[in-house]
Amino acid sequence: MNIYFRVGLNKSTGLGHLLRATRLAESFIKKKHNIIFFIDHQINFPFENKKIVIKKLYQANEQFDIVNDYKKFIKITKNNKGIVIVDDYRIKNNWLKKVKEFHHKIIIFDDHFRKLNFADIIVNTKPNFLFDNIQTKYKELNNESKLLLGPKYSLLSQNIKNNINKKFNVMFYMGGVEDVTVFFNTLDSIKKNHKNFFYKSKFYFVVPAISKKKINFLKLKKFQNVEFLIDQYDVLAKYNFMDLFIGSSGMSLYENTYSNTPSVFFEMSKNQKIDINAAELLGHYFFLKKKYLYDSSKLSNFIFLIFKNYREVKNNLINSKLKIDNKGSDRIVNHVMNNNIVDKNLINMTISKKQFLKRVNLSYVNKYLESRNLKDNRLQSIGKKKIDTLDHYIWWLSANRISFVYKEEDKPIIFSYFDIKYLNNNKFLLSGWFIADNVKKTSFLKFYKIITDHVLNVENFAKKNKCTPLSIINRSNKLMIILTERMGWNEVQDKIKLRNIKKLFKNKIKNNFKIYEKKI
Repeated sequence: MNIYFRVGLNKSTGLGHLLRATRLAESFIKKKHNIIFFIDHQINFPFENKKIVIKKLYQANEQFDIVNDYKKFIKITKNNKGIVIVDDYRIKNNWLKKVKEFHHKIIIFDDHFRKLNFADIIVNTKPNFLFDNIQTKYKELNNESKLLLGPKYSLLSQNIKNNINKKFNVMFYMGGVEDVTVFFNTLDSIKKNHKNFFYKSKFYFVVPAISKKKINFLKLKKFQNVEFLIDQYDVLAKYNFMDLFIGSSGMSLYENTYSNTPSVFFEMSKNQKIDINAAELLGHYFFLKKKYLYDSSKLSNFIFLIFKNYREVKNNLINSKLKIDNKGSDRIVNHVMNNNIVDKNLINMTISKKQFLKRVNLSYVNKYLESRNLKDNRLQSIGKKKIDTLDHYIWWLSANRISFVYKEEDKPIIFSYFDIKYLNNNKFLLSGWFIADNVKKTSFLKFYKIITDHVLNVENFAKKNKCTPLSIINRSNKLMIILTERMGWNEVQDKIKLRNIKKLFKNKIKNNFKIYEKKI
């Protein structure tokens, strides 16, 4: 069978589409099918599989035009009927409709949520489809097509290597076209502020052709722990012995899940936007907007803190709820060729229907921020501004706060916390709580019980650790003031003591707050 790939490969798309298509093509080659790739222009790219035939559709001075594109494609392929696989965002329904008249079947990769009327099979590997409501909406949009949805159809390399180096290996990778030089200031900041970490590590910069002219290689090559990977094919497969990956999301999300590589992902384009709740099932928790690439000081500090807390970060990834295998390409081939297969569900989640209290770990880092930034919480807080994402990550990895979450049907309702502070030879326990979105579905009685339990936990923790518990309550929070006073807490009236306590909060506490203490 002739398998025709229409692949989006040009100066603006990078290598993601090409790599994905190549990995799928290799599975077809194992089945003795003929593979032909159609791209815009000729490229000098070292395909490892020589059985892939490459054909260009345009001359050097020609630009993509969808009508011209399907006419060229049909002219070349119409006398040899086959299966067409499309991995190109520019291809739309009019192209699919015309090409389908001449071929057995059309398969298309979709990283968005498009309506693709004339596709026989649509493949979308976004982790979002782990949630039934999103999957249902997508099915309604494309009810005529067979849908292959979610991570089990991700296309991974078959040659993942293990870590054999003793150094802590960090890879900076921005995809096929993004300029990796944006990280050079971050590297300088690491060297300046975290020397010990810098010399214990080795830093790999993946350099696509677009960046070569901008790099002062001689300046950076003087460091023995800096290496450039220039124009490397399938770099994530060849160098997946990294301890930490920093760069664009996309295919790297699944590559790094499979190899258990902790990562910091940057959202560089709309198609790389990922539902954080879904990505967390894979064991990844650090997602940043593009703007943070340029905050080298904060970014370097963040990377250092990941190194410092590496065991926790790594363990959360290893123990993720969703496991990835490298059978995605075989699954797709079987569906395309109408082979009878049973797809195993790779997700293993247990949902408790009971209300319970749990110690918070890294897996809650984003939900904690989301909840803390709710308007209702900010109105009751000492600091009312929204907390920045990168600032939050840095704080999370460096703070000594002990946090808990009250859950119902596996959904957070209330977050609570303890902070031990020292002032003038006195030991204080600062405590507090804030709501999550799901609290709206909780009855008042349950809510009241949770807060009562929180206060009792504060008192018990204070007794055990021999410190004075404090509670800072906004005067507008009448319910919490009544509850606190009923449980035997007293408002601090002594002016000297009040002045000292306010120092713990850098004097940010204003007159609209009451300070309570409990004698232990």
